[in-house]
Amino acid sequence: MPGLLRYTTKQASVAMMEATFNSDYDAMLLELETFVQEEAEDEYAQIFALILANNGVMSEELRAEVRRRLSRLIETIYKRSEQLYSPWYMESFGHVSSLSTEQVLAVTGASAVSAALSRTSSVVERLIATIEKTIPSTPQLPVSDFDQDIKRIARRLALTESNGAVGTIIQFTAVSAFGTAFLYKRWISVGDERVRHTHRIAASKPPIPVTSLYRVGDTFMRFPADPQAFGGNVAAEVINCRCRSLVIPRTSNQPNSFALNSFLLGNSI
Repeated sequence: MPGLLRYTTKQASVAMMEATFNSDYDAMLLELETFVQEEAEDEYAQIFALILANNGVMSEELRAEVRRRLSRLIETIYKRSEQLYSPWYMESFGHVSSLSTEQVLAVTGASAVSAALSRTSSVVERLIATIEKTIPSTPQLPVSDFDQDIKRIARRLALTESNGAVGTIIQFTAVSAFGTAFLYKRWISVGDERVRHTHRIAASKPPIPVTSLYRVGDTFMRFPADPQAFGGNVAAEVINCRCRSLVIPRTSNQPNSFALNSFLLGNSI
C-alpha cells in the first residue's frame, strides 16, 4: 500500500492533504489500471477465440456467454478497486468513525458488487458492439492476428472504467463510515496541461456536501469519471478523465479540526 494519508495530524495542511491524496491515489490507480488491462487482455483473447471458432458469427448463445464474461470482468474491476481503496481510506479516517474498519469493509464489499451490477447494465452492450466492430469477416485468421486490437480495447477499458470505479468505492467507503451529514468533497485535478478547461474550473471551486453533485461544464457528476453522469456532453467530460474526488469528514476531535473544518465549510484558514 502507498504511504497512508496523514490528514489527521496537527501538521496536515490542506495543501499537504491534497498532495498526499494525489500521490497515493496515483500509485494505486496505476496498479489498478495495470491489473485491469492484464485481466481484460486475457478475457478479450478468450472471447475473440470463441467468436472466431464460431466463424465470426455472434449467435445469441455466444452473445450470452460474452455478456457473462464481460460482466464478470466489470465485477472484478470494482472488487479490486474496493480491495485497494477502502482499507486505504479507513487507515486515514477510521479512528474518527463510530464503526470499526471491519464493519465498514463488510458494507463496501457488498456495495462494490452492487455498483458493478449497475455498471454492467449500462456498459456491456457497448463493449460487445466494440468487439463486433473489431472482428472482421475473416474468421479463419488466428487470434494472434488480433493481438494489437485486443491490447487496444483492453487498454481503453482499463482507462475508462478504473477511475470511475475508484470514485464509486471512495464515496461508498466514506458514506459507510460517516453517513452523509458531515461529509464534504472537493474536485481535484492532476494539474497538468492535459486537464480539460471545465475540469480546471471544477477544481478551483470550494468543497461541497457529499450528497451534492459537481457541475462540470453542463454535466453533473458525483465524482470524476462518474459512470452515472448526466446532463450535457457527458462523454466529453467523463471519458479519460484523470481527476479525483477528495472526500473528508468534518470532525471536532482531531488536532487539525479547526483548519480542516474551515476549509470544508469555505471559510478562510
